[in-house]
Amino acid sequence: MIFIQHTTQDEQDEFYEGSDDWQIHKGLLRRPTDKVIQKTRWDAFYQTELLDYLKANGIEQLIIAGAQTEFCLDTMIRAAYSLGFQNNILYKNTQSTISSTILKADEIIRHHEGIWNNRFLSIRE
Repeated sequence: MIFIQHTTQDEQDEFYEGSDDWQIHKGLLRRPTDKVIQKTRWDAFYQTELLDYLKANGIEQLIIAGAQTEFCLDTMIRAAYSLGFQNNILYKNTQSTISSTILKADEIIRHHEGIWNNRFLSIRE
């Protein structure tokens, strides 16, 4: 399994390396053999080793889960598709976000799933 961890060097940022919010959620089953890739932008492929790691390990399909729907997840899903990963899967209830001033969290998720499904990936129950 690959974990993507948003990381900053700004001590004022919630994802400052080493802070409590930066930690990978304790509720996720993470094994010592799992790969952790740190990113500094919404796109998990941008200036990271992710693409090289996927190619080196012969990975052609991604099963995606994560947060935040309209930022990191959306950017990564579209980038993956553009980089040739075109048979990806996202299971329902495996992403999260927070409400905005315009849409509630569940509306944001439904909106993005409607755009992604059968275009950038397949959504499964």
